[in-house]
Amino acid sequence: MAFRLVIWYFDDPDFFPDSLLSADPAFVCYAVIDNNHADRLRARGNRNVVRIPIGVNRRRFEKYAQIPSTHEYQVTFVGKSGQTHINQIRKEIETGMGGMSDSMRRGLDTIIEQAALRIHTNPGMTARTALDEIIAANPGFAQFGDHPQVRFRLLSIFDFRASFSLRRDTINSVSNAGVTIVGDHFWQPYLRRNAKLLPPVSYDQIGTVYRNSDININVSRYQLIESVNQRVFDVPVAGGFLLTDYKTGIDQLFDLDREMICYSDGADLDDKVHYYLAHPEKRQSVIEQGRERILQDHTYAKRLISLHTELDELGIRKGSVPPGEITQRELAPGLGGKLEKLASVLDKSGQSETARRIGRKLVSDSCQLSAGFYPEV
Repeated sequence: MAFRLVIWYFDDPDFFPDSLLSADPAFVCYAVIDNNHADRLRARGNRNVVRIPIGVNRRRFEKYAQIPSTHEYQVTFVGKSGQTHINQIRKEIETGMGGMSDSMRRGLDTIIEQAALRIHTNPGMTARTALDEIIAANPGFAQFGDHPQVRFRLLSIFDFRASFSLRRDTINSVSNAGVTIVGDHFWQPYLRRNAKLLPPVSYDQIGTVYRNSDININVSRYQLIESVNQRVFDVPVAGGFLLTDYKTGIDQLFDLDREMICYSDGADLDDKVHYYLAHPEKRQSVIEQGRERILQDHTYAKRLISLHTELDELGIRKGSVPPGEITQRELAPGLGGKLEKLASVLDKSGQSETARRIGRKLVSDSCQLSAGFYPEV
């Protein structure tokens, strides 16, 4: 059975190992949410690249919009610090190296802080640029920083650390209002006196916070150059009002000032917080208009239709790959486990024959991970 394979990155592809990227366009298409990411993938030889923005699963949050708001929170930001993620990635780096001395750990801490500061204080600088500059200034760091199992992990750490600084400074720019952070305990030392911290809430339940907040603030991570993140869609569908940082791509998604309100910096955010706290009727109008636009144009069902159209325009369609050709291509590390999960999902959805074909190939001698073959499907 011929099929098309699409890898959809919600994060910067630079934050993933090169083994997940293939320059062979025969049957692989990469979907990203930011044009900046698309341009870099194309520069690496990946011809089949499309931009598909994030959307919303209307069933997940629509129910909250029907519940009257308790106005429990005045101004809310939902988001973790990223420190847990940073700690995990650092552990992966150290494990891969077989351990680190205390001096090496301190050196890595210094590099991380330097990179995060560069990104945070230099508009337009990316994690990739920061790492390249650090390597150029410290040639002895190149072997470590450019290692294929280290580089993508460092880039992710840099972005998380710098993005937390951005979120901290932006949230703390709000004055004379009750601010609530829904996040992890790493936020605690950085909160202003008028702010309180609540523990994380599961994604399935976060709609209650959005709905019961007078104003929800969104601060994107630095990795997003022109695209928007998930909160931009989730908050209005849950019946909440959102103030989001401006991204150039948002103009293509919403009628600004009617369906979505953006701020340019901390001072602008502070002004708009107080304006919209004083005008609840205008908040409600934006909620209703934005929610209607999202449910009409920005659901994941609509995104899949757009993706199908993009694939057809690229010529990636069923039958474009000769049967059996895929079985000759090498597996990316870890793909075997993902194929097992796929087989299970297919079996439960009634596609038992396809699931059995994947299973037979996975257990055959020619499909051991070390042999590196795609399943015959």
